[in-house]
Amino acid sequence: MRKSSVTLAKKENDKYLALSTMCRERVEDIVEWITYHKAVGVQHFFLYNNDNSIPNLYNYLPKDLHSIITIVNWFYQINGDLS
Repeated sequence: MRKSSVTLAKKENDKYLALSTMCRERVEDIVEWITYHKAVGVQHFFLYNNDNSIPNLYNYLPKDLHSIITIVNWFYQINGDLS
């Protein structure tokens, strides 16, 4: 089994702040939410995409935000329905 590791270069006193949220529909609200929180110091965003009608959320977000966003497609099935 191959192990991998990631090393982040940072100074001893550096701080890192990230937020996560579940998103479904209303992509314009997510952009506004990210823009606000980026302005107050959030450095990275984890978006859990729970809308199977938007399979690639990156296509709907401004390209200048792509580098600070990680999208996780979170389509799951409950009682035979995708939620």
